[in-house]
Amino acid sequence: MTLLNPIVMKIQYINSFSRKISLLVCILLSMTAAKATVLNAWDFVGKGGSTTVNSTTTATGVGASTTSFGSAMTAVNFNSNGFTASELNFDTLADAITGNSYISFTITPDPGKEISVSSIQLRCVSQNGYVRSFNLFSSINGFLVGNVIGTVTGSAGADDAVQTITVTGHENFTTAVTFRIYVYGFNNDWESVGLGNGSADDLIVNGTINSATVTARGENLPDEGLSKLTDGNIDTKWLDFATTSWVRFQYTAPQTWNRYTITSGNDEPTRDPKNWTLQGSNNGSDWTTLDTQTGISWATLRKSPLVFSFANATAYSYYKWDITLNNGSSNIIQSSEFAFSYVAPDVTAPTVPAGLASGVITTTSIVLNWTISTDAVGVTAYDVYKGGVLLGSPSTNTYTATGLTASTSYSFTVKAKDAANNISAASSDLVVSTADPDIIAPTVPTSLSTGTITSNSIVLNWAASADAVGVTAYEVYKDGALIASPTATTYTFTGLTRSTSYSFTVKAKDAQTNTSDASAALVVSTTAFSKTVGATGADFTTLKLAFDAINANTGGEYTGDVVLKIIANTTETVAAVLNASGSGSAVYTSVSIYPSVTGCIVSGALATPLIDLNGADNVTIDGRLNATGATPDLIITNTSTAATAGTSTLRLIADATANTVKYCTLKGSTMDPAAGVVFISTGTTTGNDTNVFDYNNITCSVDANRPLNALYSLGSAQLNNAVTISNNNFYNFLNKGTASYGINIGSNSTAYTIVSMKQLPLSPRLP
Repeated sequence: MTLLNPIVMKIQYINSFSRKISLLVCILLSMTAAKATVLNAWDFVGKGGSTTVNSTTTATGVGASTTSFGSAMTAVNFNSNGFTASELNFDTLADAITGNSYISFTITPDPGKEISVSSIQLRCVSQNGYVRSFNLFSSINGFLVGNVIGTVTGSAGADDAVQTITVTGHENFTTAVTFRIYVYGFNNDWESVGLGNGSADDLIVNGTINSATVTARGENLPDEGLSKLTDGNIDTKWLDFATTSWVRFQYTAPQTWNRYTITSGNDEPTRDPKNWTLQGSNNGSDWTTLDTQTGISWATLRKSPLVFSFANATAYSYYKWDITLNNGSSNIIQSSEFAFSYVAPDVTAPTVPAGLASGVITTTSIVLNWTISTDAVGVTAYDVYKGGVLLGSPSTNTYTATGLTASTSYSFTVKAKDAANNISAASSDLVVSTADPDIIAPTVPTSLSTGTITSNSIVLNWAASADAVGVTAYEVYKDGALIASPTATTYTFTGLTRSTSYSFTVKAKDAQTNTSDASAALVVSTTAFSKTVGATGADFTTLKLAFDAINANTGGEYTGDVVLKIIANTTETVAAVLNASGSGSAVYTSVSIYPSVTGCIVSGALATPLIDLNGADNVTIDGRLNATGATPDLIITNTSTAATAGTSTLRLIADATANTVKYCTLKGSTMDPAAGVVFISTGTTTGNDTNVFDYNNITCSVDANRPLNALYSLGSAQLNNAVTISNNNFYNFLNKGTASYGINIGSNSTAYTIVSMKQLPLSPRLP
């Protein structure tokens, strides 16, 4: 058998105090072996309050000529008291664990070597007539109360005989394992406990050391030979010139492994192993596949380990790592380190779930809760039973049993289980009944109202309903159709049609789906599609650009009712022409124009119409702020004095019908005798009919340049018909050089209604 190089073993005593101590313990690893150095020098370091240690701090170990561990250890003199600690008051093992009252030592194998511990011998000392308990734990099993490996009891005298604890489940470990000896049972203000009386056998660890003969398909000597694969140095590596390769481990005694660690090489990632199998054999020819891995990459993990676990309870004399593919290199495989290890199976079940209780109870469901169980490794799930029948396995400590019958008693229990499928005993039974049937509906929702309304959404709010058990949701209806079931007393309808009325109702329901009558209906409309116009911060800087967008309707936005809000002054350099809906791409239903801030002016100096409703229908120009109140607050002015045909401030032409202009101040100075500030012009099919001018101020743009006509209608073969002119003020329109008119109803105009007109002055103003 090939023996281990020096074993590093560190021993500590720790408790809840903070004073440092140092002492020596004699540790022996007994085995049949050839010459080797097993333990050269080590320290026993600890912390403790009111602790006395009378010894040196180092010990020497096995010499080169020894054949067994025990006979060559140098005796350590603890003097008559051995290792002692006083004023440590721990009555129970749980107290000692909580208070960190333990002696510890760590065994760390050299790379490529395995250690198996079979027993530990302790010389326990208890002074002043008190008997103490010494409990052995390990990091393999865990440091919990239920994981004690063994217990020995100290005598009432100063010198105690050596006692042996048999250790199982600690075979063939290749990484550091820590053992702890917890001490408890002393409860006097001045007592001392410890290990040893100065003899060579105060503390003995018995076990074996094993290593493997390693062979491979190939290697790259001298710097990248096979020995580099198990030398414990991640900066070296084994390399084989092949795309597939193998490494075989042969042991003098069969070994049981269930985990292995591979560390990537320090070179190109394409050389790393990608696919492989791990196999075991007891004759070197008949192999059993233990693990298979595919698609493994260390591309971002240079010189980093990956750990692979597999189920195995069989000891094999041979193990083979059979690499079937690398990560892309044409002829090289490499790896820095490969090491086997063994993790003892978890055979300890979690603690029994406690505190099983019920939460929310309905007629068909019961919520169950319980205290979290503990486990040496970790609880993975809980099995919930109803009358002995498994219902489910939640990962948390709560579960809702559903599908139950009203007014019925049920018995529940819970078990905890871990990743190794160790299952605890069942909790205490919890007998609980479902609720009696709820047949009373909630009250009808009231105070149905709207919040924010847009062109395609409406926010609906209502007062909460009451219920004997509790309202669980509301049903929201639009025009009689169920749309949603929110739990809150608000809901936002989206995807609505602009300028459209909808009828909304709401019902309340409870957990038993008892549903109230519908609330009173609320009828509400979405708003029109809205854009802003103005030179500062608006969607469009001029009215002309806004009309162009409606005419083009790019993207299909300008449909239905369109609103243009004037938020700042505009200067029109080209006539703002709105075409008829259905002409070209325009498909609007109506257009509303009004100011949303005070004092807005739409102006220009154009020998054309400033605003031209070119066959446009259902256009409303409302000069009131936000289209409410009774005060004109929008000025539209064309300062041009041109006599060019069509020059005007507002023109209606080409069958512009059913348009309304109200509460505006309309100014112009055109010298065209066949036009005016407002010009109702020729038609194409029916004439410019049923237009309304109401509560406007119609005047000149500049007093020195008064127009020839304030309002002029001159139709064609298609008569302008049924135009209403009401409640308008006509003033400062009388031209100084020639005759002028406030309202000039020319040819091909019929059935005009003129009501409450004010005209100042009443006669032409001559030079």
